[in-house]
Amino acid sequence: MTWVLLALTVGLLGFLTAEYAWHVRCREAVGLRIHVNGTRGKSSVCRLIGAGLRAAGRRTLVKTTGSAARLIFEDGTEHRVARPGPPRVLEQLRMFRVAARRRAEAMVVECMALQPYLQYLSERQIVRAHVAVITNVRADHLDVMGPDVDGVAMALAGVVPSGGTLVTRQSPYDAFFRKACAEQGCTLRLVDDEEVARVGPEELGRFGHIEHAENVAVALAACEAAGAERGVALEGMYAAEPDLGALRVFRGHAPGGEWTFADGFAANDPQSSAMLWQMLTERYPGRTRRLLVVNCRADRLDRSRQLGEMMAAAVRADRYVLVGAETRMARRPAEAGGIPAEKLLDMAGASAEAVFEELIGAVEGPALIVGMGNIKGIGEELSARFRQASS
Repeated sequence: MTWVLLALTVGLLGFLTAEYAWHVRCREAVGLRIHVNGTRGKSSVCRLIGAGLRAAGRRTLVKTTGSAARLIFEDGTEHRVARPGPPRVLEQLRMFRVAARRRAEAMVVECMALQPYLQYLSERQIVRAHVAVITNVRADHLDVMGPDVDGVAMALAGVVPSGGTLVTRQSPYDAFFRKACAEQGCTLRLVDDEEVARVGPEELGRFGHIEHAENVAVALAACEAAGAERGVALEGMYAAEPDLGALRVFRGHAPGGEWTFADGFAANDPQSSAMLWQMLTERYPGRTRRLLVVNCRADRLDRSRQLGEMMAAAVRADRYVLVGAETRMARRPAEAGGIPAEKLLDMAGASAEAVFEELIGAVEGPALIVGMGNIKGIGEELSARFRQASS
């Protein structure tokens, strides 16, 4: 029996060694590898970088995770990533095999890992990037990467590439990333406020969806680090298909007036949600009636609490509607933060149709309706319902 176990162990080790050697051959066949990490905007930045590199003449594949995992081929067509079970980091190995088989010149990969050690291993053992991107550092998944934002920064730094280039938005963590890059012999490329400001209303207006200037600026810096000219890359980005979680806007009519619905359900951490609300109210100042709908999840109780606190601190709306599950986790801090009870409506467990009718019935004059919290479940259903009702 001992000999049988020993033989099986040796055989398994041999198989794993051969599998990894195969992966290394496939990975090294891709001459440019870009690894994208961060709190928010990873999928969008992956798509923007891929489109920019394709416009510059690179045969580029893009693998996103985000709201719906996709593999985007060199011609811009995309395919759903089939998964026999829950998402696993090892599926990235399969993506590199596809890239090698299609003779890709570049591969843009969204980091799948949350656990800090898995983020590190994803870079060191799977991707080995030439260029890494950290889109931003915000308070999210603190239960895994925390306990605070400092912990999030440390976890995200796992993708700093040895001997490569790190592109990231200028932030309070510049000194930390500078040190991490020095330890890895990596060049740090910071995207400052001036670069973000260069992506002005005219450039943003050419996108078919609402794109964030910071995401575009970071993606452009990554393309430039990979050798693509800024103007060429930007032209390619305009044609990029947005991620399922991209911010989309729909307009329609209700008995009480016109409405504009902004699908921001993918902005699910408090900082991003607050920034989104500010951006939308500035972009649509004429929408004087403002309604907020927040989708809560039973498996994200701490996030729901944070969103409730954010609502009270950063959102001034005429109506706050809570949907999904365990909405009390958002309702309690919202009430404690001073949101009047008559403005706060808890619709836990309600159908998307019921919530839609409630929101449409609350429209008076030109109204802005913003969805936040999470795209899963009723978030996606509500977005589809507003899209259907748009004119």
